[in-house]
Amino acid sequence: MYADSLVIQPGRMSVRFLDRLLGSLRFDGIATDGDGTLYESTDAISETFKEGLKHLKGGVPVHPDDWHRDYAPLIPQGWAWGKTWEQKLQILGSQRVVMKDASVSEVADFAARIGSDLVEKNKVHITPIRPVCSMLKRLHEDGEKITLVTGTPEAMAQAFVRKVDLHEVIQEIRGPEKYTHGKPHPEPFSTASPNSLALEDSLNGIASAISAGIGTVIGCLSHETSRTRLKEVLASLQLERPCRLVIISHWGAIREV
Repeated sequence: MYADSLVIQPGRMSVRFLDRLLGSLRFDGIATDGDGTLYESTDAISETFKEGLKHLKGGVPVHPDDWHRDYAPLIPQGWAWGKTWEQKLQILGSQRVVMKDASVSEVADFAARIGSDLVEKNKVHITPIRPVCSMLKRLHEDGEKITLVTGTPEAMAQAFVRKVDLHEVIQEIRGPEKYTHGKPHPEPFSTASPNSLALEDSLNGIASAISAGIGTVIGCLSHETSRTRLKEVLASLQLERPCRLVIISHWGAIREV
């Protein structure tokens, strides 16, 4: 089958437009990504990985110069490859780190606990993406069930959600503990109804949602290269039903004008 792609440039999509889109359709729930969609958590993710690496090294902190040279560049690659947190830590750990008396899975759990603690104690920054948060609050008031579908461990995701004041809006968190294959595999979105609305900010996330059979996807692709690759990604998908796909170039494009 196919995906209908509607590309909307910055400033052309208002909340009124979105309300008309949502008002004309009836959804069986909302499935949304977290980082880059509801909030920006780069600072928290970096500090959490640092703590995980410190644990891998038997308590020896990673020197800032080593972090920026050897490790930080690998984090986007891990995200792009759709890796689990265990795999991401293994990738980072392969860089001059000797494994101690802990499995990578144990270290991932440890890092998630540390990351949650850093967030709760305001030692790292979590910035809400306000247009999306506001939209989800309205949809929640209208009775929509909202699920967070994220590659971040659930303990950390819960802390992030509390920080952006969505803890009463998000009814379920579907983190990597609940699936085996990360995005772009369809498994993360596999429990969503075909009549759901998905919100995503990456090609992998968009591909995951569409492959899972979700009927309406709003994707935010901020980089021109991602928008250029979109048709290639869509062409590679084997779909059983059409998908209504709306692409914007930044979430601020849904602000009210």
